Amino acid sequence: MGIVDIVKGKIPEQERIVYAKLKRHASMWFEKMAQGSSRDVYDAGDYVIKVVKNVKGIAQNEVESNLYNDGYAPSFLAEIIYTASDNSFLIMEKCKKVTKASFKSQVGFSLEYLLDYLIYTIVGRYSFKQIELSEESEQFLSDIHEYVMSFSIDKSFADLAQSSSWGINRDGDLVLIDYGLNNDVAKKHYNRGRK
Repeated sequence: MGIVDIVKGKIPEQERIVYAKLKRHASMWFEKMAQGSSRDVYDAGDYVIKVVKNVKGIAQNEVESNLYNDGYAPSFLAEIIYTASDNSFLIMEKCKKVTKASFKSQVGFSLEYLLDYLIYTIVGRYSFKQIELSEESEQFLSDIHEYVMSFSIDKSFADLAQSSSWGINRDGDLVLIDYGLNNDVAKKHYNRGRK
């Protein structure tokens, strides 16, 4: 029986028990893949489990779950299989790691170019040198721009500009695996007064 089978259909009281066990004992059952200031990420075979450490993590799990389940969300968000009703943990598809080089080979532009493009087109701070892109790359860049504008994504673009925020899913597609930082979370939990 896998982790998804264990939590699917559980009532909130049972989810709290699962969360308490995950928080205390996850490292006994699963290998920790990553950790941030608000969440620990565990390898659960074909999935990862994002277990919150604090209220920042709850807020980020909530944002990720809401974004993924929004009918207008972009297709480049990693699939979320399950989210606890109190956002204490979520289960997401497991993806292969992305490097700066593999990101560029997948989409035809670098993470630095992406950051410069977003700052130029959204924040308007400075100009940048545009490069010629394929139609597919232009569309991906346009999709990211629309995502930032439509879903109040943090204007530091912290999640978007790091290779560790991206992964390659089982279908070979580049997907965003860390997308819980929007303007509201940044302002409330990270002292960023972004507009």
